Amino acid sequence: VEVQATRNFPQGRQTIKNILVVTITRNVNAPQFTANQYTTTTAISEKLGLGEPVVKVSATDADIGDVLTYSIVPSTGVTDYFYMVPSTGQITLGKLLTTDAGKATSYSFNVNVTDNSNPEKFDISSVIVTVTRNLQSPVFTNTPYTQTINYNQAINVPMFTATALDGDIAPTSSLKFEVDYYSAAPGFFTVNPTSGVITVYNAGLQTAIEQTYTLGLIVYDMEYPEDQDKTNLTITVNRNPAPPAFAPTSYTRVINESYPVGVSLVQLTATDADNHELEYTITGSNPPGGINYFGVNQYSGVIYVSKPLTEVPNVDQYQLTVSVKDRGTPSQTGNNAFVTITITRNKSPPSFAIASYEKTISENFTVGGSVERVAATDSDGTSTPYGQVTYQLVGDSDSNIEQYFSLNVDNGEVRSRQPLTGENVPYYQVWCF
Repeated sequence: VEVQATRNFPQGRQTIKNILVVTITRNVNAPQFTANQYTTTTAISEKLGLGEPVVKVSATDADIGDVLTYSIVPSTGVTDYFYMVPSTGQITLGKLLTTDAGKATSYSFNVNVTDNSNPEKFDISSVIVTVTRNLQSPVFTNTPYTQTINYNQAINVPMFTATALDGDIAPTSSLKFEVDYYSAAPGFFTVNPTSGVITVYNAGLQTAIEQTYTLGLIVYDMEYPEDQDKTNLTITVNRNPAPPAFAPTSYTRVINESYPVGVSLVQLTATDADNHELEYTITGSNPPGGINYFGVNQYSGVIYVSKPLTEVPNVDQYQLTVSVKDRGTPSQTGNNAFVTITITRNKSPPSFAIASYEKTISENFTVGGSVERVAATDSDGTSTPYGQVTYQLVGDSDSNIEQYFSLNVDNGEVRSRQPLTGENVPYYQVWCF
């Protein structure tokens, strides 16, 4: 800088002096990083591409006009993977992280900033870069998987849930489930890709005949599809979930001991919700032996007499136990039915109250008039057919008694049938049975 000074004297003289002022710029202040340590806001993926930004550092310098330059302090095996833009402080990826045999999950190194002045001043800060790596493969848990369902399992209703774990932190722990079509059951089943919930999605399962299916499952890391695990779910289909049932379960019948063999006696009724054919079997008898005298049609459920009941005269009642099973797979046996059969037997012969009757009438006795009434009883009781007495008139072989007298078969009343005049027979002997 040149400075001119002038002084005027009275005599008109003038003095001029030039002064040179030199300004010297000094580097008083060193640059300063804005943070003592820089870290990645979120962990970067080990699959980050070359040149992609990692983290940015920044610094300030109080000296006017200083130009800052950033650099990475070399560290073997660490800083090889990163590059810093000298003018901006932006750190980018300089080498693929997947090439790191040690699979480090974090990198720590120092960065430097200089002010390019004389003397040059600098500052140092540290940087920590966190890396997300796929160190573990997903694994199915709680295997082996088995599940039993009914053939009519509702569509799109959860029937099983597959679970898996991955030790890596998110996002590599985000798993996806799929059906392994190389070992999959027919297209009756599907798996939710995110929840692992397995459902039936094809109604064809209801009409299929197979009872066991093997469903292959795959789980993999969505960021690393090559890292996967496989397992199988064995699905057993119960194609006969409902047993048959008798309705009603109790039956009673009263029959005579002369009931014909092979004739229907009782019709049992059972139903099956799965609409399978049914089979009936007599499984027990009280007292024992009823199975020998009664049978059941295994397909219709009709109870019948299989042998004459007169062969076992001392038993008046049987209680049969009948079971029913369906012809599904696997077969199911339902509840029992109980059939009580009371047998009316002819245990006692009838007997007349009076063994012999005598009656005197004139030969002019009124035709159709009541001569006598005979009476007989039967200890089998009037409530049974064997206790109901009927009468029959039998005369001597040469007396032709039926011409003169009649017998009421129901009440035992003997009546005259025609006039007795002109006959020289002093008496008639009438046999009543």
